[in-house]
Amino acid sequence: MIHQAIDLINRSESMFINVAEDLLEQKMVFVVGSIDGDLINLVTLLKNEMPPTAYYIFLGDYLDCFKPSRIDALLLLLGLKLRHPRYICLFRGHHETYEMCKAIGFDKAIADERLLQSFYVLFEYLPLLGVFGKFLCLHAGISLFMAENSFLQEFVKPIEVKRMTVRERSTLTDILYGRPDKDLPALFAPSNIYPIGYRFNLTGLHETIQMFDCKRLIRGCGCRNSNDVNFDFDTTDCISLVSGRSIRHANYERFTIRIYENGQFELQYIDKDSSWDLQRKNFLEKSVNHFINTYDNLLQSIPHEFQFDLPMGCAACEWINQGKKHENVTISHALLKSFAK
Repeated sequence: MIHQAIDLINRSESMFINVAEDLLEQKMVFVVGSIDGDLINLVTLLKNEMPPTAYYIFLGDYLDCFKPSRIDALLLLLGLKLRHPRYICLFRGHHETYEMCKAIGFDKAIADERLLQSFYVLFEYLPLLGVFGKFLCLHAGISLFMAENSFLQEFVKPIEVKRMTVRERSTLTDILYGRPDKDLPALFAPSNIYPIGYRFNLTGLHETIQMFDCKRLIRGCGCRNSNDVNFDFDTTDCISLVSGRSIRHANYERFTIRIYENGQFELQYIDKDSSWDLQRKNFLEKSVNHFINTYDNLLQSIPHEFQFDLPMGCAACEWINQGKKHENVTISHALLKSFAK
């Protein structure tokens, strides 16, 4: 399934997605912040409106950094992407980088080496940002290198250091690790939280989103110790959204955002009291047994080569079979400074 998703994303999406405002008139469009491995919240928000009735924009951080073995939410999203490719958009978050996967122990949580490599390849194919009507949507931050839209179309998939310029690596890093700072006097400055990525102030935000003919930035990265959506500059120009509950933040309230034409939006509360009770052992056992009893004979009758059929010229298989080593595609302040010198 992961390889099929990679093939689909590779064929149908660029790193920069531009969707006309017509979509917001024709469909219900929801923006979903960091999922943090939370299957319960994901199913809860999906059960009200499922694709293709609605269009969903996910802004990354599908893995739970406190329990990286929680991959079921990501797998559900990949299944939905394959089933409804035109109604699910999966952007990359900083949890979906090689360095963060190592830092949070994702490489230890996935015992099968080939499966782990498949996830790494998937992450290098995920889009980075998109324009949906008057909304610029991405995981974390804007970059001072976003002065021209055409430059973002030139990112080559999969992302590899040897095929990237310093400018491209810097832009990628800011998208995944940048953050707003309302007290920052300059338009942009190095992050004071991470050793990579830049901060931006309100003026820097306005200059950037105007380049995209947008009114607002929605970022899928924010304060997880909060019961609300963050309006980072005390305005609605920059909205930070977390939609899932990590293991450490299980008791906090979460939201999605429904977006409309002309930059209008509406916060949608994810009511955990009405969530599907996926954790009840009895419910799960009944569901699994029903599936086995219904489909076991059918699946066994399907030819082996059909069950595991992969796209011709599978990009993930090619990468893995070549024995390529994964690496940090982001760029640190120290390395960026050395290039500048």
